Amino acid sequence: MDMPRHPPPEIQQQAADWFARLRGDADATVQESFARWVAADPAHAAAYARVEALWTDADLATALFAEAGTKSRTRGLDLLRRAAAVIVLLLGAGAVLHFSGLDSDLLADHVAPSGLPQRVNLPDGSLLLLDAGTAIDVDYRDGGRRIVLRRGRVLADVRPDTRRPFTITTASAAAQALGTVYSVAQRADGTSVAVREGEVLVIPKVGADPGTVLQAGQGMTVVDGQPRAAPAEDFAWAEGRLVFTDRPLNAVLADLDRYWPGLIWVRGDDLAALPVSGSYRLDDPPAVVAALASATGAQVSAYGGRLLVLSR
Repeated sequence: MDMPRHPPPEIQQQAADWFARLRGDADATVQESFARWVAADPAHAAAYARVEALWTDADLATALFAEAGTKSRTRGLDLLRRAAAVIVLLLGAGAVLHFSGLDSDLLADHVAPSGLPQRVNLPDGSLLLLDAGTAIDVDYRDGGRRIVLRRGRVLADVRPDTRRPFTITTASAAAQALGTVYSVAQRADGTSVAVREGEVLVIPKVGADPGTVLQAGQGMTVVDGQPRAAPAEDFAWAEGRLVFTDRPLNAVLADLDRYWPGLIWVRGDDLAALPVSGSYRLDDPPAVVAALASATGAQVSAYGGRLLVLSR
């Protein structure tokens, strides 16, 4: 995808606005105004070309549609219209909305915004640390303590209470604390649990598995109802760092994307699957992307300050 040089953000915003208007009910007056805007400055044409190039890039449209997700209530839009809506938001200078989290954000009890972990003090004295982009529900009714993890990752420091079990549930598993500090992450392919202190009982929601008790330092993933032992996830994210060893580049960037109010996308399956290792601070995601691109021989293209694309 050969893109023009980056226009100033304010011009790119205008181009995004024109792009949206021209795909609505644009009459002759609107068309004439657009032609005058394009003719007024060569940068205007370049900015509009950037939007159109993203619109016509089939691979990118597919990726953006996946980012928009299938859970949005607006199901009638076709693939390219959904992708175009995200493109306009990404290229604009205003706020960015991640459609994949729309339902969770509207309905959840607590939401940690992109780039900003959030602490939640629970009524019983337990403490939750929500990773950036995490959404949860809290249910302390009927003598229980239940946290529903809609998306993202949470670290729980649980106050012991034998009369009221403390459980974090996801779409695929339930993780019950036995007096402990542990984390639960809802990922695209399932659930991961890691224990820092104490013990945790992990029960898949599918099948007849009675559950597995994890000790401090142990971890587990549950994918398609199948529990698998896994190295305990590093808790570095709770201290503001991203640490990973031989993880696919795409998976690392998916974690990093929670800390940046835009979209990070890897172009090409071979590059996306490339294993990478490292330890980086989470307060400058574009710098981490640049470092990973350098380590993998990739290049980074930035569009409108809202989209980073890695490619070879």
